[in-house]
Amino acid sequence: MIEKTVLQNGLTIITEPMDGDFVNVAYYVNKGSIDEPEDCLGIAHLAEHEVFKGTANRNKDEVWEDVQKYGGEMNAYTAENSTAFFCTILKEYWDKALDVISDIVFNNTIPEEEFELEKGVVIEELKMYDDDAKHKVFDETSRVLFKDYKNRWNNGGTPETVQRIKREQLVDFINNNYIPQNITLFVTGNVKHEDIEKFVEDYLDGYEFINDSQEHRVTVDKLNITDDVISLHGTQSTMMAVWETKVSGTKELLLNEILCSILGGGFGSRFMEIREKYGYAYTVNCNYQAFAENDKAFMFCYAGLNKYNIPKTKKLIIQNLKDIKENGLRFNEFNQAKICVKSDYKKQFSFCEDVNNFRLMQYPIGGTIYTEELLKVLEKITIQDVENFAKEILQDMKIGFIVVEQTE
Repeated sequence: MIEKTVLQNGLTIITEPMDGDFVNVAYYVNKGSIDEPEDCLGIAHLAEHEVFKGTANRNKDEVWEDVQKYGGEMNAYTAENSTAFFCTILKEYWDKALDVISDIVFNNTIPEEEFELEKGVVIEELKMYDDDAKHKVFDETSRVLFKDYKNRWNNGGTPETVQRIKREQLVDFINNNYIPQNITLFVTGNVKHEDIEKFVEDYLDGYEFINDSQEHRVTVDKLNITDDVISLHGTQSTMMAVWETKVSGTKELLLNEILCSILGGGFGSRFMEIREKYGYAYTVNCNYQAFAENDKAFMFCYAGLNKYNIPKTKKLIIQNLKDIKENGLRFNEFNQAKICVKSDYKKQFSFCEDVNNFRLMQYPIGGTIYTEELLKVLEKITIQDVENFAKEILQDMKIGFIVVEQTE
């Protein structure tokens, strides 16, 4: 059901028809914080903010008014490997949404009077995150794992690095990266592929794009897995236990999903004993992170806890990982995890905005993921598959513990 077209200018269009009253349009720019030069850390996130501040056709108020008057909702985000701009709107107004999103991506002007103002807003956002122990431990984990790759330390940079960015640098970054070869347009909902294709071709007719950018994304072939502790004023500590995993293709993506569900997918998962049996923490979960198909990826357990419970929690995490490596899985936990992963995906496939968001997040590591094919691959995964995968990634039991310790 998914249709894909690559235009002559290099822009890719992917549509998926879906019954319902809404359409979601999303421009995916294949450039994020790991594509930043080291003297402009935070520029990708700053660009995401600044393009909303005015275009050749609209001032900053009109950008929002021309979506909201049709009942649309628009937003954006910057990830390590991408920047996305998206809008959900009633199906009869899909062209209105696509017009505004196209305008901010291709016709942004970065008004001088707005540049410093919005930069100040972004700096305040970063300060907010810097005071948050949960966000801090994720940043510290990135800094430790990717110690030789500064543009992977903070998705958004720091207040100091953002403050140094000049408008001219931002304009160059946008002009060199927001080009068709780096962009995929995802559209999900009750709209025809040929209508989207014609709209974009007509819209970009006559545009000239020049790519003078340098490549700053470097493939990471080794993770620096080690322990690290920093202090932050507050009443609770946060901790990440990290170990290397593999994500290359759909099956490994699903193996990671199943294993994370078994380890920290909620009540009944292995790591939940940290909370339910011992009361050491309130929040405990497990997930994985991969930025590109050929990059090193990592799995992690996150816990928010009192600093005096950290040694005991570390011990429980190691015991559970060692038990899975040496003794395998229980059929009931495997079956439950497989059902939960299936349920989570089906929920994501129930509304156009969720479908597009799923595609945006998984596109860098799995390409175009087809709904029915994904579920078919999931059904074929056996308990032996997951056990073998767990033994492989836990072979040397190399686990790093990164702690943000409370100082009251």
